[in-house]
Amino acid sequence: MQKNNNSLFYTCSLIEFIARLTKNHRKDIIKFLGDDLERIYNYQDVFHCEPIEKVADDFIKRNNIPQGNFDNISKCKYDVPSYWDIGEVFERLVEDNYDEKDVFIGIRELYNSELAEKIFNFNPICTINLVTIWLSVTSVEKYFYEFNDNNTLNF
Repeated sequence: MQKNNNSLFYTCSLIEFIARLTKNHRKDIIKFLGDDLERIYNYQDVFHCEPIEKVADDFIKRNNIPQGNFDNISKCKYDVPSYWDIGEVFERLVEDNYDEKDVFIGIRELYNSELAEKIFNFNPICTINLVTIWLSVTSVEKYFYEFNDNNTLNF
């Protein structure tokens, strides 16, 4: 797959932005967006011309995304990665583990994975390390089982 895929980066960042705005789990945002996930990916160059707040609001209304109660931001003890940072992490995970033809399968699988749940827990120190080491990820499955029960990485 092409590296630094702008469509994938924008799509993953918008998913994160919508999830934070509506306080929903990211995997639920994927379900709410349905076929609009492909629309976002295919027309990111158009959507990118608008402020992300407006684009998010349009997709929230278009897909009737309800307000949830998942808040992994307000109780965070550390600096929270931006929605662009998280978008970049997921972009790289998809790029490194899926072919171009499987990009939507990759997005859905990754956002529904145990790894995603670990990434979205912004409190443990390991999240900072995970965001730092995403550059060297070569296999998603390799990292699914490298966390212990205390939510820290096993090296």
